[in-house]
Amino acid sequence: MDGFLAGGLSTAQPAGSTYPLNDVRDRNKTRNLIKMFAMDLQPISMVSNPGFLNYSFSMDPHYKVKSETYYKETFDKCFKNGMGKVRDKINADDPESVVMMLDGWTGNHNSHFGMLVSYISSKNFRRVSLAIACSKFNDSHTAENIYQWARNVLEEWGLYRNLSMVVSDSARNMTAMVNLMEGVEHCKCLNHILNLVVCNEILEKPEIKRVIEIMRKISYFPNQSNLFAEAIRSKCQEKGRKVLALCNDVVTRWNSTHDMLQR
Repeated sequence: MDGFLAGGLSTAQPAGSTYPLNDVRDRNKTRNLIKMFAMDLQPISMVSNPGFLNYSFSMDPHYKVKSETYYKETFDKCFKNGMGKVRDKINADDPESVVMMLDGWTGNHNSHFGMLVSYISSKNFRRVSLAIACSKFNDSHTAENIYQWARNVLEEWGLYRNLSMVVSDSARNMTAMVNLMEGVEHCKCLNHILNLVVCNEILEKPEIKRVIEIMRKISYFPNQSNLFAEAIRSKCQEKGRKVLALCNDVVTRWNSTHDMLQR
């Protein structure tokens, strides 16, 4: 099948029938492809897939799909252009006071930190919220390391001198990190505090903890028994209900224990 599609594509497009690179139609198609990669978090490598090539040709046989390298380089140019526009906006808004929101998470064996900033524009007195950083952070999560990373990001955008408040969870390293920033207040995330209260004061009660442990074992069991998983699907169909898989809770994902129990 793949060979047939690839072969068909190579002969279906006569030489000289594609848009030139500087043609506005070619640029528009490329621009929309870049948007798709960004909005749908799709890998650029998909432009080499026979199915994608076949689909692209069926939509517009005059657009020639470029190499992965071409789209990666174009994506980088768009990213730098976007950063420039954000920088111009910050300079034009000229904020007097900036609030930084900081959070970290782990995924695919990598640690990440993200940063948002909010301020009131001096130009039109409107609230502005911008995501200015999202990067790997595989160093030790000490207060000093987090502080240095956050300061570098803020200084890169020219915002560190205007920083007045940090919003984060109430972890000890975050509190110590804010203490390294002179004259900056620390606003501890209320959602995180409520989550700690629920986990430590309610879910740890013996009678509730026992129920959760039993439900957790049941929720994991379909991964070990195909017969059990099929029995759940059959029972849902018998009752005329939508077939749903059991879901597991994740300690760092708030509300996931509630979702597991509800399911």
